[in-house]
Amino acid sequence: MPSVKGLREGGMRNCFRYQFGAEIVEFLITLPVILIVVAIIVDFGVALSDQAILTNATQAAVREVIQGASDAQAQQAADLITPSLLSYSSTDPLPAVTVNRMGTDPGDTASVSITHEFGFFLLPHFLGGITHIDLTATTVMMMMPQ
Repeated sequence: MPSVKGLREGGMRNCFRYQFGAEIVEFLITLPVILIVVAIIVDFGVALSDQAILTNATQAAVREVIQGASDAQAQQAADLITPSLLSYSSTDPLPAVTVNRMGTDPGDTASVSITHEFGFFLLPHFLGGITHIDLTATTVMMMMPQ
């Protein structure tokens, strides 16, 4: 520790001469934590975006169903929206659409469910255990009169 006399004689410069580069070392220590937090934010942001796309696709498909369309036409309505999904982790890029009708009379319910396997972009590189999650969206509406 420098003496008070040394500080009065311009020794302040000598007091800090061993701390040059400390900021770089501190930054390099915190950089992996910052990168992991950014990767988590990006991956879950993309997952939320894909969930919103799936919800829109189920709404489009169930609108077709309640107007009397077939399951294939409901699949086509969903397929028009799902190519905008940001994550394609499975071999089939279009997610599976499940149509469930409780009846064909007005007032009966029809539901459409879409399940998509969401693959993380950056997270598996930092945390090896998590590779994918299943996103599911379901929309239920009442059948319309023909």
